[in-house]
Amino acid sequence: MWTTYKDYKGLLSGKGYTSGFLSYNTRSTNEYRIKTHLAYCANIYFNPYLKNYFLDHGVEVKEDKFALSELIQWIWRSAIRDGKEIWIYIPSKRMRTLLQEWLNSLSKGNVKKEEME
Repeated sequence: MWTTYKDYKGLLSGKGYTSGFLSYNTRSTNEYRIKTHLAYCANIYFNPYLKNYFLDHGVEVKEDKFALSELIQWIWRSAIRDGKEIWIYIPSKRMRTLLQEWLNSLSKGNVKKEEME
């Protein structure tokens, strides 16, 4: 299973794995739950127009939490939902670090319930 931005999908498509493409913002699908090898080739940021709208109205935008949420939702489409081991490649240092730091916090019990919501 792999993802990237729509404009780059054709550039990254290749023989043997193209059919495993799943958009990074896909929700509510079980079609990919057998996938154990994943590539997340995106570095997610909040839509700048929406971000400015919220900021103009005094709403705090937590861009890193948004990006991490998108990544976790995408990973959850895979075999991990059935308790199976997965392997994931994340070339973006930012996205990889967000996931690693979150997982480390979970393993140490440092994530508060409100941070999980």
